[in-house]
Amino acid sequence: MSLLGIGLFVAVIYMAGADQVDAILDAKPGWIAAAFAAGFAVTVSSTIRWGFIANSLAERRLLSWPQYWASLLTSRVLGLFVPRNASDLGVRFVALTGLGRTTPEVAAASVALDQLFDIALLGVWLLPSLLLLAGVGGTWAWVLVPVAAVVAPAIMLKLGPAMQWVAGALSRGTARLGDRHGKLGDFFRRRSEGLRRLAGVQHFTPRQSLAIAAVTFVRYGLNAVMF
Repeated sequence: MSLLGIGLFVAVIYMAGADQVDAILDAKPGWIAAAFAAGFAVTVSSTIRWGFIANSLAERRLLSWPQYWASLLTSRVLGLFVPRNASDLGVRFVALTGLGRTTPEVAAASVALDQLFDIALLGVWLLPSLLLLAGVGGTWAWVLVPVAAVVAPAIMLKLGPAMQWVAGALSRGTARLGDRHGKLGDFFRRRSEGLRRLAGVQHFTPRQSLAIAAVTFVRYGLNAVMF
């Protein structure tokens, strides 16, 4: 994936021509600083969202905010060289289970929910965005914008309860596998207990989900400003 990204970058530079490369080199420092400031704000909002999700799932504070920041930034830097999903799950999982002393179930769920909030927003906004960019659809394409603005948070409000339901179902499934003897049975019994605790989380309230949704909107707004 990294080689593909490098190849595409070289292809874009080649097709843009020397004039466009010179334009990049001659960019005004003020605009560059503004882009970096927006990028910094994106990382801050990403840290706040993931930390809030992880703390809510664990029902306690797992890491300090500098530790959340460092873990997130490390995963993003590593994602430049390995597949992004692998670095996101790997680095943040290790940080939460190692430094945060939390269960693997909470660590994995925090990363999954963090990405599901993105998917909920991007999935709903995809159609109106494509129509507006293509200049088709007329007035009704603009009607989809407020619809998407309502539907996206509505989906996000259901992510917490959905996660609890899935955790409960997985807990029951792994409990049956835990009836086996030996190390494999012990492994599934521990997973079942961790999933059962995750399914019983009381702190992922609609108000908290709405706060995470708001941070998600802010995060993508900052991404647009940076772009």
